[in-house]
Order: sequence, then C-alpha cells, then structure tokens
Amino acid sequence: MGSSSTSSLSMVMSLVYGFGTLVSVVGQVVLLVTVAGVVKRNRPDAFGTLLAWAAGSLGATIFFSIAGTIGPVIAGRSSVDAMFTFQIVMSALHMPVNIALFAALALGLARLARPPAEPLVRGEPPYR
Repeated sequence: MGSSSTSSLSMVMSLVYGFGTLVSVVGQVVLLVTVAGVVKRNRPDAFGTLLAWAAGSLGATIFFSIAGTIGPVIAGRSSVDAMFTFQIVMSALHMPVNIALFAALALGLARLARPPAEPLVRGEPPYR
C-alpha cells in the first residue's frame, strides 16, 4: 500500500470518527433537553441527578473527542513515548469519569423507578 491509500484511509477514518462524534453529541443534547424539560416538570426528585448525568456525558464526550484528536498529534511531535503516555493518561482519566457518569445515571433511574413523592402540604387543607 502506498502513501496515497494511507492518506485516503486516514481521511475516511477522520470522517467516520467525526460523524460518529457528531451523532453522539446530538443524541446527548436531545437527552439533556429531555431531562431539562420532561423530567424536571414531571419528576423533580430525579431531575438534578439526571441533569448532572446528561450534562456530564455531553461534556465528557466533547472533551475526550477533542483531546483524543488533538492530543496524539501534539504528543507525537515530541516522541512516540509521549504519545503512549498521553494515551495512558487519557485512559486513566476516562475510567473514573465513566464510573461517575454510570453511577449518576443509575441513581437517576432508581429515583425514576420509585413512585413520585407525595407533595408536602403544610397547615390545614382548604377543604373539609
């Protein structure tokens, strides 16, 4: 394989990666809007946790996509070891972020699965 086929494959890989990231970001924006609208209105007890999950997922996707694209290029300019070190650091950072996001999603879904809390009424009801 020559450099032109490698260049073509690199371009295809970049397009597929970029399109996949775009689809993921759009899907997460839809989830964020859904949580901010529907969940907030109908289940305020689960809203905060699910909003944190949706915003965190969107932020993590954007951050790791940008860092995963730009980081190896910058690190690769100095040495191959720097590029490997960058990948190790990114993987080590990605794990706890994913664990925290999964925990927030699980907690939010558990809150949604419970029946809604009865509204607290203080004092005498207006009817008898």
